[in-house]
Amino acid sequence: MERGRFYQQFGERSGSGQQESAVTDIRGLIERRRGLNLPDKNEYVMMWKGLAALTIPSGKEPYRIRVPEEEHEKIVQVSRGIDFVLFNEVNTTQQASILRELQEHQQKEGIEQFVLSHEEGLLLKDAAAAVNVAYDPGTPEEEEKRTFNFSDLEAKASPEAISLRDWYVSVGM
Repeated sequence: MERGRFYQQFGERSGSGQQESAVTDIRGLIERRRGLNLPDKNEYVMMWKGLAALTIPSGKEPYRIRVPEEEHEKIVQVSRGIDFVLFNEVNTTQQASILRELQEHQQKEGIEQFVLSHEEGLLLKDAAAAVNVAYDPGTPEEEEKRTFNFSDLEAKASPEAISLRDWYVSVGM
């Protein structure tokens, strides 16, 4: 994909440096995914991880999309939420990768869970719906519906996914 078209697709107008709202960009990405009707949920999870890695709050990295910090955090949070919501829908290798990434995040941040804002929960609902998976973010007061515990995924994981995650750790991946 040519660079200018890529930036236009993800919210930056080539040459102008103007940014669209992250919510609009995320909803546009979800709609494009829905229109493509790609069946592979593993690819969809990786797409969100790629988007979270590709956006950056500031800096001069030439192949990254600069967005405000708040918008970057929304993308990262929705990406993590996708990991939880689609965990049972992805293959063992993807589950192991999700477990490893969340284990690393858990150790780095010293947290056992993360909580989405209501707005992030609504974005996650739309993102999950793009691959025909239901997610209810609840009302703004129902924070428990947007609270994701790391230990819950480990309890759902197959023994193969746990072993593969442990292997990733042992080889430094």
